[in-house]
Amino acid sequence: MLKALAFSAFPVWGETEHSPSTFSSVGLHPSFSAREAKTQDLDSMLELFFAVFAEPSFNDRAQGFDLYDRMKMRYSQDPAKHEREFWGRDINRRYAIVIHDKTTGQLVGTAWLISDLDSDPSEDVGEINKIYLLPEVRGKGLGLWLMRKMMSEARALGFRRLSLITGRELSKAASLYTKLGFVAASQGRYSNSPNSIAMTYDLSNSFHDDAS
Repeated sequence: MLKALAFSAFPVWGETEHSPSTFSSVGLHPSFSAREAKTQDLDSMLELFFAVFAEPSFNDRAQGFDLYDRMKMRYSQDPAKHEREFWGRDINRRYAIVIHDKTTGQLVGTAWLISDLDSDPSEDVGEINKIYLLPEVRGKGLGLWLMRKMMSEARALGFRRLSLITGRELSKAASLYTKLGFVAASQGRYSNSPNSIAMTYDLSNSFHDDAS
């Protein structure tokens, strides 16, 4: 596990958040609560990411899966990756959500939306990343809720297209994205990662959703 990071180089929470009154949890499973992520959540989010990366099914070397080692290498080689991807390159066009278990208070899910790091800003491409859920809360519609929330917010922020990267190991996630209308795209900065799958969604199209 990577050491906790000290996050101080980017804007403090409070400069760019939406008004709490505008945040809606409509449609969220009643056992969970959701809110916009704070800078103070960064360490706990990183712990959640690596708990997911370490799952045995995502590291079956007989299948060519090595998610934990691959992600550990990326974060170790680029210590600023976590915070940079949280804030994106335009702090006025970003959004992040955390989901907690109401009973335990445990962080169980996340999702981020930023200005796509591979595209020219004038192209208005948003990037959805860090869609992660702990295994014990999957199958409750949280992934679908997070994706719909991100897609709705992307429209509100004026993005014309969405991109995301998933992995061959994460076949159920890729299936969900396909049902929502995402299609295969250029690998971009992940072109040297054979297990990565790039997908895109055209927000100018009518909303496509076969995931219900």
